[in-house]
Amino acid sequence: LALKALSKINKDFVLTIVGRGPEKNRLIKLSEKLFGKNYKNKIKFVGHQINLKKYYIRSNLFINTSYFEGFSNAIIDAMNHNIPVIASDCAGGNQEILKNGKYGILFETLNEMDLKVKICDFLKNKKFFFKKAKQAKKYIRKYSLKNSINEYSNLFEKI
Repeated sequence: LALKALSKINKDFVLTIVGRGPEKNRLIKLSEKLFGKNYKNKIKFVGHQINLKKYYIRSNLFINTSYFEGFSNAIIDAMNHNIPVIASDCAGGNQEILKNGKYGILFETLNEMDLKVKICDFLKNKKFFFKKAKQAKKYIRKYSLKNSINEYSNLFEKI
């Protein structure tokens, strides 16, 4: 979905795809179809990575295109690194984490044109998106290990 949306945007970008899985070869073929033989200038497949910090540091935008997402640690990590987030409004945790758009932008699941519009909005108004990212970092403190331990302790004390 991200590849299709980005192929409709006439701007320079580099999309880094981290991870491994059975879809990699299909995504490479789709990248070549959408961006031509020189797709490697725009799309980087870096495979499975243990330490993602260097990728977060170099990132300006985090895009989550899931059809379903539990509680996304990847979104939390992006928010923790002050990266603006655009995520699908899918069933699961994205709405909760992003507080229905307060701390990131939600796009209609499976809608590549809506994703394209949201990416273009980011490109036109990065300041607005980075303001949301700054607020998001403060908000996610509630998911810290210390807070989680306190919440569980309080819950167990009530039992």
